[in-house]
Amino acid sequence: DNYSDDPLIGGVSLVGAVAHGGLQFVRLFFYTRNENIDAVQKRLDDVTRSVRFELAARMNQKYVPDIKFAYDDTLERAARIDE
Repeated sequence: DNYSDDPLIGGVSLVGAVAHGGLQFVRLFFYTRNENIDAVQKRLDDVTRSVRFELAARMNQKYVPDIKFAYDDTLERAARIDE
Protein backbone atom coordinates (compact mmCIF):
# COMPACT_ATOMS: atom_id res chain seq x y z
CA ASP A 1 0.00 0.00 0.00
CA ASN A 2 2.89 2.39 0.65
CA TYR A 3 3.91 2.29 -3.01
CA SER A 4 0.53 2.42 -4.77
CA ASP A 5 1.24 5.97 -6.01
CA ASP A 6 4.64 5.03 -7.44
CA PRO A 7 4.37 5.10 -11.25
CA LEU A 8 6.80 2.20 -11.73
CA ILE A 9 5.76 -0.23 -9.03
CA GLY A 10 2.21 0.86 -8.28
CA GLY A 11 0.86 -1.86 -10.59
CA VAL A 12 3.20 -4.64 -9.47
CA SER A 13 1.57 -7.84 -8.24
CA LEU A 14 3.39 -10.32 -6.05
CA VAL A 15 2.56 -13.72 -7.49
CA GLY A 16 4.74 -16.10 -5.51
CA ALA A 17 7.45 -16.59 -2.96
CA VAL A 18 10.18 -19.11 -2.27
CA ALA A 19 11.88 -19.22 1.12
CA HIS A 20 15.30 -20.72 1.82
CA GLY A 21 17.20 -21.39 4.99
CA GLY A 22 14.28 -21.21 7.38
CA LEU A 23 13.14 -17.78 6.16
CA GLN A 24 16.65 -16.33 6.08
CA PHE A 25 16.26 -15.61 2.39
CA VAL A 26 13.03 -15.01 0.44
CA ARG A 27 12.65 -14.59 -3.29
CA LEU A 28 9.46 -12.72 -4.15
CA PHE A 29 8.17 -13.18 -7.68
CA PHE A 30 6.36 -10.25 -9.22
CA TYR A 31 4.39 -9.50 -12.36
CA THR A 32 3.79 -6.15 -13.99
CA ARG A 33 2.21 -4.94 -17.21
CA ASN A 34 4.91 -2.28 -17.48
CA GLU A 35 7.09 -3.17 -20.46
CA ASN A 36 10.24 -1.73 -18.89
CA ILE A 37 10.97 -4.69 -16.61
CA ASP A 38 14.52 -3.48 -15.89
CA ALA A 39 13.27 -0.14 -14.53
CA VAL A 40 10.67 -1.90 -12.38
CA GLN A 41 13.32 -4.34 -11.09
CA LYS A 42 15.67 -1.46 -10.22
CA ARG A 43 12.91 0.40 -8.35
CA LEU A 44 11.99 -2.74 -6.40
CA ASP A 45 15.66 -3.22 -5.53
CA ASP A 46 15.71 0.40 -4.33
CA VAL A 47 12.73 -0.08 -1.97
CA THR A 48 13.86 -3.47 -0.61
CA ARG A 49 15.38 -1.92 2.50
CA SER A 50 12.17 -0.10 3.44
CA VAL A 51 10.12 -3.23 2.70
CA ARG A 52 12.34 -5.19 5.09
CA PHE A 53 11.83 -2.45 7.69
CA GLU A 54 8.04 -2.77 7.28
CA LEU A 55 8.32 -6.55 7.62
CA ALA A 56 10.37 -6.24 10.78
CA ALA A 57 7.60 -4.18 12.36
CA ARG A 58 4.99 -6.83 11.48
CA MET A 59 6.85 -10.11 11.99
CA ASN A 60 7.25 -11.85 15.28
CA GLN A 61 10.70 -13.23 14.52
CA LYS A 62 14.21 -12.49 15.64
CA TYR A 63 15.53 -11.95 12.11
CA VAL A 64 13.99 -10.41 9.02
CA PRO A 65 14.72 -12.37 5.84
CA ASP A 66 16.85 -11.03 3.03
CA ILE A 67 14.52 -10.24 0.14
CA LYS A 68 15.17 -10.49 -3.58
CA PHE A 69 12.54 -9.53 -6.14
CA ALA A 70 12.44 -11.56 -9.36
CA TYR A 71 10.24 -11.08 -12.40
CA ASP A 72 7.84 -13.98 -13.06
CA ASP A 73 7.69 -14.52 -16.82
CA THR A 74 5.29 -17.47 -16.66
CA LEU A 75 2.62 -15.75 -18.75
CA GLU A 76 5.10 -14.84 -21.50
CA ARG A 77 6.51 -18.38 -21.58
CA ALA A 78 2.99 -19.83 -21.77
CA ALA A 79 2.13 -17.49 -24.66
CA ARG A 80 5.26 -18.58 -26.55
CA ILE A 81 4.37 -22.24 -26.01
CA ASP A 82 0.81 -21.63 -27.25
CA GLU A 83 2.17 -20.02 -30.42
